[in-house]
Amino acid sequence: MAVTASCKNYTLIDDCSDYTTWNGETPANVTDFYMEGSACVGFTVRGDGANDIYLDPVSLSLSGKHLRCWMMTTALKELDPDSSGGIQFYLGDGSNTGYYYVGGSTTYQGGWTLLVLNCDRSPDSGSQPTLSAITLIGIRFMHTGTAKNAQNTWIDHVYVGDGIISYGDLSGSPYDFDDIVTIDSNPTYGWGLLRKIGGIFFSTGVLEFGDSAGSNSCDFNAQSDVVVFEMREVGSSNNISTSLMGINVVDNGTGTTEFSLGTKSGTAGVSGCAVRVQNTSQVSKFYVDGNNTNVDNFKIYGSSFLDASSIDFPAYNSNVEILNSTFESCGDISLNTATTKYCNFISANSSGAILSSTSHNMSDCSFINCTYGLEFDTAGTFGITNCVFTNNTYDVEFSAASGDLIVNATNSNPSNYSITGGGSSVTINVSADIDIEVVDIDDQAIENARVLIEADSDGVYPSYASVSIVASGTTATVTHSSHGMYTGQYVIIRGVENSQYYNGIFQITVSDSSTYTYTMSGSPPSPATGTSITATMRMMQELTISNGTASESVKYVGDQPIQGWIRKMTGTPIYKEQPISGDFTVDGFSAKYQLVLDE
Repeated sequence: MAVTASCKNYTLIDDCSDYTTWNGETPANVTDFYMEGSACVGFTVRGDGANDIYLDPVSLSLSGKHLRCWMMTTALKELDPDSSGGIQFYLGDGSNTGYYYVGGSTTYQGGWTLLVLNCDRSPDSGSQPTLSAITLIGIRFMHTGTAKNAQNTWIDHVYVGDGIISYGDLSGSPYDFDDIVTIDSNPTYGWGLLRKIGGIFFSTGVLEFGDSAGSNSCDFNAQSDVVVFEMREVGSSNNISTSLMGINVVDNGTGTTEFSLGTKSGTAGVSGCAVRVQNTSQVSKFYVDGNNTNVDNFKIYGSSFLDASSIDFPAYNSNVEILNSTFESCGDISLNTATTKYCNFISANSSGAILSSTSHNMSDCSFINCTYGLEFDTAGTFGITNCVFTNNTYDVEFSAASGDLIVNATNSNPSNYSITGGGSSVTINVSADIDIEVVDIDDQAIENARVLIEADSDGVYPSYASVSIVASGTTATVTHSSHGMYTGQYVIIRGVENSQYYNGIFQITVSDSSTYTYTMSGSPPSPATGTSITATMRMMQELTISNGTASESVKYVGDQPIQGWIRKMTGTPIYKEQPISGDFTVDGFSAKYQLVLDE
């Protein structure tokens, strides 16, 4: 299958093969150089002030259109700067003529360049024509002096077009940006929508991948490329609409559309592409839209995106993933349910990224220096794992129209939130994992080793804190000032002497900041007595599984020193006890221990 490319919404106005369709400044045919077809039109543009070339009367609608043509001039010394309208398109309807600045000596450095006009924008001078009834198309060159009396300006391929549609493959292999440029630059087409200059690809239109109107497949992959959406603005004039600056991935539901940037090495994305604006101050940004209903092969690996207006990912399937990519100074990034891992969202225009589904597949990402780190536009209970929030104004934004948001954050550190919609409340529960691996001297996994870890001193959780306890039947009520624990956590009670029912490890129900209860296996006398009754937060109590590991998720409220032990003293072989110590942080605690046989 070959690669097919076409100009999106293409309308030819003049192919410049016949100079007689042009007026002004001595037109003539030129056949020894051109950009499209087999000829262009040359002009002697020499006057001081305004110099006009224009087509014979036409009749067409340019409403919602982008007018384009190739231009080259050697009268650079005489050309006015962009801000003075050095190069202008003008449009007329028989009654009104509008003049639109599209370039000048400030940005034009010589050679063929593609002039682009967003016809919907307001003219810089003259009066607004009726775009649905245009009868005049011209180009004006403003000079500060008189140029030489010789042919010095050339025009080729006047047309309307929005971008390039491409699909197909290279005999079973993916095609890339170079293959699109090869077609675009062929004089048969000569659109100039995607150009390669100094190894960098420059685009002034939509890059659409996939055959939405037919049944053909598409296999596209680019690696280690830079794609720039050009700034074509004069002053505040937006010469290219943001709607035409973007990557659009579509699928017809019959063929298979695969779009990928970079490649995958193991579980990491590498050799990606950089997609960016030419200048972060430009009005026209760019978008990436992969959320077409039938798109099921969409992969972004090791890539970076700078100043996108919006990015919309497809829904989850096994061929949709975004790995090890960076999104900087971008607008709304809708993750949908695409697998999104090891990505950085930096200095977002608003939110770093948006989660809309509780069944999302985002983890292991960083949100840095954003107004809102992670936005939730749907109420519900969301889990996030291994995410880092750094220097955001708010780590969490809740923008739903109503309802409540609960964020269960594991090995993640969101600490504050903002409600920007009509939602009622936000609850952030931060937890981290304790992961213990137990092996023997030959590095073989030990199963059914018992792991007990508790809070050590000088942390946020209690360690051997003095408490008092009363009982009512099997319910024990503990008075424990500023205990800092939560319902569902476990406490170790030690030192009660008048009844062993009080002592042990219990799951608690918190009454207030100084009181909690637990259930005993019997009904002891009340109150509990002893010379030193203490309460300690139990962090972990597990048996290792067949691969030698034990894990537990613990609510994180601050860094916590820990202590404990590993034992296997029942069932052969028997091992000596191994002490545990360390620090439980927002990243949790992970360690590997080797047990020695107790012979």
